[in-house]
Amino acid sequence: MIRIWDFETGRCLTIITTEVSSLKCLSFSPDGNLLTSTGKDYTNRELIVVWNISGILKDEKPSILAK
Repeated sequence: MIRIWDFETGRCLTIITTEVSSLKCLSFSPDGNLLTSTGKDYTNRELIVVWNISGILKDEKPSILAK
């Protein structure tokens, strides 16, 4: 589970449920519209997922762009 917070207000903007069982790294794009997560899935395979998070301020759910 990945939670994205609004730093200034302390409010949780969204919760992303992911297939990763051991998360290694998260990285935001410079414009803040994409989030990349890396880790291992439940079969111990490396998994890289690119999420579109551009709409979370408008209460839109993140979507997977690439996996």
